[in-house]
Amino acid sequence: DRKSITGYVVYFQGGPIIWKSKKQPTVARSSCEAEYVALADTVAEVLWVKMALEELNVERKEPIKIFIDNQAAKAMAENPINHERTKHIDIQYHFIREVVTSGLVDLYYINTTKNISDLLTKAPKRSVFAKLVGGLVQ
Repeated sequence: DRKSITGYVVYFQGGPIIWKSKKQPTVARSSCEAEYVALADTVAEVLWVKMALEELNVERKEPIKIFIDNQAAKAMAENPINHERTKHIDIQYHFIREVVTSGLVDLYYINTTKNISDLLTKAPKRSVFAKLVGGLVQ
């Protein structure tokens, strides 16, 4: 059906507390768009965790680190200008730009061979799988 898979792992205090693998609701027109949609889901989840921790009086002063393996999606999230190529992306995903601009989250590029969430979105080679599984718990 050509729909991409969103996958992420949320860590707290060095261990995974939330992980998700889910088919995206729409067909993406590019890998950048698919990664951007996945980033929006991840940011929404991380903000929910942040709010839940604040309810428990666990506050975090520094920005939340989010690792992404697509440089184009990272650039789109960090640049609040709408371009011709991004006009079709639904407004529900563009909240990422406001969150990044406000300093709540920082985006970091990570090479796809080191991206642990790829375990949840594709079937990597056995050697890559073993390395990623080993890095799942820090």
